[in-house]
Amino acid sequence: PGQSGTQAACDAANAQVNAAQSGVDAATANINKLRQSATGPDLAKAQAAVQSAQAALNLAQHPYTAQDLAQEQDAVKTAEQSLALAKAPGSPQDVAKAQAAVQSAQAALNQAQHPATAQDLAQARDAANQAQAAVTQAEQSLALAQHPYTQQDVDQAKLAVENAQQSLSLAQQPYTKEDIQQAQAAVSQAQAAVDQAQETVKEATVTAPVTGVVTETDVSAGALVTTATTLFTLASQDVDVVVAVPEANVTGVQVGTAAQIVAGDKPAMAGKVTSVAPSADPKSRAFQVKVTPADPAALKAGTFATVTLTTAEHANVLAVPKAAVVQRSGQNVVFVVSNGVAKATPVTLGLANTTLTEVTKGLTAGSQVVSQGQDTLVDGDHVSIAKTG
Repeated sequence: PGQSGTQAACDAANAQVNAAQSGVDAATANINKLRQSATGPDLAKAQAAVQSAQAALNLAQHPYTAQDLAQEQDAVKTAEQSLALAKAPGSPQDVAKAQAAVQSAQAALNQAQHPATAQDLAQARDAANQAQAAVTQAEQSLALAQHPYTQQDVDQAKLAVENAQQSLSLAQQPYTKEDIQQAQAAVSQAQAAVDQAQETVKEATVTAPVTGVVTETDVSAGALVTTATTLFTLASQDVDVVVAVPEANVTGVQVGTAAQIVAGDKPAMAGKVTSVAPSADPKSRAFQVKVTPADPAALKAGTFATVTLTTAEHANVLAVPKAAVVQRSGQNVVFVVSNGVAKATPVTLGLANTTLTEVTKGLTAGSQVVSQGQDTLVDGDHVSIAKTG
């Protein structure tokens, strides 16, 4: 059966070749006829018909290359040999296998002789359409991958970003600068109210400036008082001595200056300056100086005391009795005795205490000076030294 089918296909192909040859012959005869009596356009039309018929003949005679036909014919021969071998005594499986090989080779030969039927062309067009659709879908996917969002999508995303940034700013700084300033002003007002209340409470309590004992009460409970009202008389257990220092002597007095205090018949006690008034009394032109004894409890409030301030100390200096210095014509003068004559000698004075005065210029060590009766002496008076027994 395989061989008879192959023969039929060959016969059909030969019929197609003969028909194509007949078309070529007719077209050739027609063109020869036209060459004798036809016009230029007619000749061109006939020439085109000849070329078309010739192409159909070539396609019918050679639908495949010689190599393709040779390969297919070899396959048919091989299949026929296998079929003949299968018809010989053998197993049914060998026969079926050979028959399948013949049918496959015959189908390949038919395909070579008739490469494309109308159904094949339709299937090819469908496959092409499907491939084109796949290409179109791939192009759309590529465009979407390159530009995944429209301009509207981008605008909406930008708006969402702006809203999120505003929310973040509000979370980081929930209050504006004006809100903070108002809150700070409110805090300041509240603090001022607290300070005022604390000051009111503080002023409601009267605290003595020093530690002491109340010796007299000057008001009673419920009485109205002012800042000028004396409430109590307080005797401090720590007593200071307040002295008035003349303007001429205050220069060397300062806090920490050593002092000597004598109160009544008690022995002299040490002390020191604890404060100096910054300005003098307008009437006396003296400065108020406070002296604190080393033992504050040794003095009694309200008593009198004598205070000696040591503003400076000079050791190993020339000094004369304080009474020996007198004033003559605006100068400090001492009377020096030489050969029974009193001579007025101007001197420059330094430090002084209660008994002695330092002489820094005008006098030599060992000189005899007048310390009694000098107030009435004049320069050149004769004097005699009184002997004390």
